[in-house]
Amino acid sequence: MKSEEDFIELNEKLDYIIDSYIDSIRKEFRGRWNNWKLDLAEKEKYEVIGSLLARQVSLTISIVRSSENWNHEIAPIILRAMVDIFINLAWIFEEPLERAMKFILYGLGQQKLYIEHLEENLKEQGVDPEESEHLKAHKVLLESQRYPFLTKVDVGSWSGISVRVMAEEADCMDIYRRYYFPYSFVAHSMWNYLLISNLAPCDNPLHKGHLIPFINTGVPDLESMIDVAEFLDMSFKLFDSKTGVNITFNSSFDKLMEEIRNLNEEIPGEFTIENDIQE
Repeated sequence: MKSEEDFIELNEKLDYIIDSYIDSIRKEFRGRWNNWKLDLAEKEKYEVIGSLLARQVSLTISIVRSSENWNHEIAPIILRAMVDIFINLAWIFEEPLERAMKFILYGLGQQKLYIEHLEENLKEQGVDPEESEHLKAHKVLLESQRYPFLTKVDVGSWSGISVRVMAEEADCMDIYRRYYFPYSFVAHSMWNYLLISNLAPCDNPLHKGHLIPFINTGVPDLESMIDVAEFLDMSFKLFDSKTGVNITFNSSFDKLMEEIRNLNEEIPGEFTIENDIQE
């Protein structure tokens, strides 16, 4: 049984490890971006790929900073978004400029459609759309990229194919099967996930074994945070393999895992975040 002093020491050391990790992944990202030779004739390729990789870093930082979200309720939702980005990146890298342009044009089309929805909603509320600063801001965003009358709205997928087919073409079906598919259960709150997450058998034997809902806030565990960090590392390695960029930084993920193993050895007793936080 750990003492209160052990828990304080554990939290302080873990906070330091997390802060160091966040600094490290920021450096890793900047190192990759700064060493990727820019060709302004194909700027869209760099903008799309760079922003998607930056998004992976942003999502990772959001999770690792918040230990209350290191659980199987929240982390898989973030991981589902990260898997989406990974498959998008892998597919775009196969034909970078052409597919980056597809990605951009689809997003601008969605922006145009959103503006139309906003205008209709404001009219239904009896508000003059011309007086809405929120609407104006969205119009400015679209117009900064492309004339609205030239922007096509597409209600299908941005790639024109399913995520599964994208994964097949980008040679990452293992990622689709191992992560995208099961994380979708959580992200979309599917019945098979609710059965284990938010439903429990009724105690009354006369109620035909019906299930009753309960609020599940999730039990924090270290593995959920590690899963997020590992997925960012996979994204960095994908970028490296496709761009040929070679940075001199040591892997942030490898360092994180080493420090966690060292912490496990330093703290008396078995080091399991799940048990420690519950106590």
